[in-house]
Amino acid sequence: MNFDNKPISFAPKPLEENPEKIEYLLLKVEFAKRNQPKMSNFKDIYTEEEIEQDKQKIKKYQDKWSEEKDAHDNFRQKKSDIYEVAVVDVLGENGIFGEGGEVIPASRYDDIFSGIDGVLVQRSEEDDSQYLGLNMDVTFSSTDNTLEKKIESIKQSIRVGVLPTLKYFQDPKTKEHKKISLPKIIIGSSENSADGLIKLWGETNKDNSEALKNHPIQSQVIMEGLIELIYFYNFSKNLLENTQKEDMKEKYSDICYKYGQMYNYFHSIYESKKDLIESHYDGISKDIVYKKLLSLTKGKI
Repeated sequence: MNFDNKPISFAPKPLEENPEKIEYLLLKVEFAKRNQPKMSNFKDIYTEEEIEQDKQKIKKYQDKWSEEKDAHDNFRQKKSDIYEVAVVDVLGENGIFGEGGEVIPASRYDDIFSGIDGVLVQRSEEDDSQYLGLNMDVTFSSTDNTLEKKIESIKQSIRVGVLPTLKYFQDPKTKEHKKISLPKIIIGSSENSADGLIKLWGETNKDNSEALKNHPIQSQVIMEGLIELIYFYNFSKNLLENTQKEDMKEKYSDICYKYGQMYNYFHSIYESKKDLIESHYDGISKDIVYKKLLSLTKGKI
């Protein structure tokens, strides 16, 4: 009898059936969030009372969510939390945004109440006290109107002349605390792709580390960023050209300029990483989240 010396292989349990793996991943999430702004450190710009009120708002939100959702919803929320942190961590660790580009996690408050998971900071080569910034909302949802709502939320902010605001922003270099308004985009991938990234990110070994260095999610973020940044640039430019109000002209001009700046930056990244990005394009073009974002932004104002 010949078994060809083949070992028996077992398919890994799905995450939903593997609570031990989920708990391990959540521990890794907490470690990856070590650079997340700590609200209690912002007493130089907010009162203790205001910070405590914001912490209570977080607690109230989380308690309400837990009461209203079932076990499956709770699992999906945990999975979403893991994916969001994995994406921000991979973008931050592997240098896709070049020298001077940093991706840092947003505070828990800004995650919940502003829908911001990570912040891209790109310092000026001439003056590193000056930088471009971008808010990023990470998702793997495309099965309902989630993406439509997220895009519309950004558009509504632009309509009233404001950009999404981080209340608890800490400059990664100077550690200065500030409230800051920045352009925002939605980034993400299909749930199958999210599962693959979570698996790679959750297992620390040499092969996985190498795979993460050139993971397609980085190329997909650049592609999604390009289509959304030009879309919101054109959207704000259209508002600028059609308003008669001087105060709104100034606001739309500033928003338009910031989205244009960030588009140019993403385009420079695309040019510098073109071979890598184009090697991933076939997979990206079939991704349901990418296709949905493309359909929501292409040729629309």
